[in-house]
Amino acid sequence: MHGLTCYRADRDTALSAYRPLLKLTKPVQKEITVWSDDATSTLQDCFQCTDWNMFGEAATYNNHTDLHEYTETVTAYIKKCTDDVTVTKTITTRANQKPWMTAEVRELLKTRDDAFRSGDKTALKTARANLSRGIKQAKRLCAQKINNHFTDS
Repeated sequence: MHGLTCYRADRDTALSAYRPLLKLTKPVQKEITVWSDDATSTLQDCFQCTDWNMFGEAATYNNHTDLHEYTETVTAYIKKCTDDVTVTKTITTRANQKPWMTAEVRELLKTRDDAFRSGDKTALKTARANLSRGIKQAKRLCAQKINNHFTDS
């Protein structure tokens, strides 16, 4: 060896075992709220039919309105209405999961894999092109969503 002498004890302590992030962290399950196409209009109808004065009357004692109780009851009512018109789903996220990986991209991946297994070269070529376009569009939408989040707040 030229220049560097390595003893067995040093070599054993110097080697660190690489563990991929995917194996270090377990998948996380979280609940998300899914809004259907008509959920917003249904929620607006629910709020239009609501007698909002009843919350103020319920929180008023001796001509004094308890703001804490008033805000809690209104917030709880809004949450109840929102829960009634939306659907809650449990999703699993992994450490290596890309934020732009959507159901559409997964479908395009499945189509590409099916075309590969079938051996049809023209179908594989179009499936690869569609997958490439789909990934670019998903990345663009993800970046736009993040940008909108920061510009709106």
